[in-house]
Amino acid sequence: MHNRRGFQTVILLAPAIFLLFPLSLVTIALERTAASLFTFQTSQGYRYYSGYGRHTITVYGPRTATQPEEDWSSIRIVVDVNSTSAYCFIAVSIAACIFSLISACGIWELRTIQGPQRHQRIWSWTNLMTNLVTAVASIAILIYASVVQSTEGWKSYEDVGKEFRFTRETWSCDIKKFYRTEDWAGVACGVAQTSRYILIPLAISALLVMVSTWILVRDRGGMSWLFGGKGRYAGFEDAPSVDNIAMYPPPQVYYQQPNQPGQMYPQQMQAPVQGNPQSPQSPAPAQTQTETKGNMPPQTVWG
Repeated sequence: MHNRRGFQTVILLAPAIFLLFPLSLVTIALERTAASLFTFQTSQGYRYYSGYGRHTITVYGPRTATQPEEDWSSIRIVVDVNSTSAYCFIAVSIAACIFSLISACGIWELRTIQGPQRHQRIWSWTNLMTNLVTAVASIAILIYASVVQSTEGWKSYEDVGKEFRFTRETWSCDIKKFYRTEDWAGVACGVAQTSRYILIPLAISALLVMVSTWILVRDRGGMSWLFGGKGRYAGFEDAPSVDNIAMYPPPQVYYQQPNQPGQMYPQQMQAPVQGNPQSPQSPAPAQTQTETKGNMPPQTVWG
């Protein structure tokens, strides 16, 4: 049981600061970039606006799989965008961004053993639960988006003229697949796929933050401490600390006045001995007013 300092603290903070936080921003940037690429390429069809969330785009190519190239023509496609996956990407990324900063603060607070145990448990639970939610949500959204992507899309050229509601990734990848002359579709499809698969490292980063938090929790006693037990603090609950120093009375100080003999504590003072003229409580012997010279009787000296 010891305080985490220096290089150890940097290692524990790395998953939250150098992985989870940047990846959350990259996910948002990729999703917005994919949306901008798609919208920019379809902007020529905005004058054919056909309803909320639906636009048109014009592509050049065949209408059937066997149509010769000399018979190719421009085809107007009605684009109805399903933005559910995009909203989920942005939501989990914003949550991961906020949770990464909270986790960094929690790890910084937990790096030292000293401190109120209740506050440290709150930080521990906050780090563990928020990152668990981030990891589970990222995997769930990835599975949902992958299932949607695999079940929708054009099956043949006969589906091109029909109206569908697809995600931007599906629209871009289908146009790339059926109309290879549209170069922009390949770029938009690649960026959209990257914004979906980046949820995997995002979830892994959240799990690594949980590992960093668990290392600090283990130093305090593990699950028993986390659920309110004393853990490894059983022998240190009554030790003076910043939190309980006020419980102990201040030491008693004895002040000594100048030019006075040192004060004796009550337990060090002794009772006077009977018949001992040198006792601390016996008065000094009085001066005699007579002087003795040899064997002569004493004479009175008159001052």
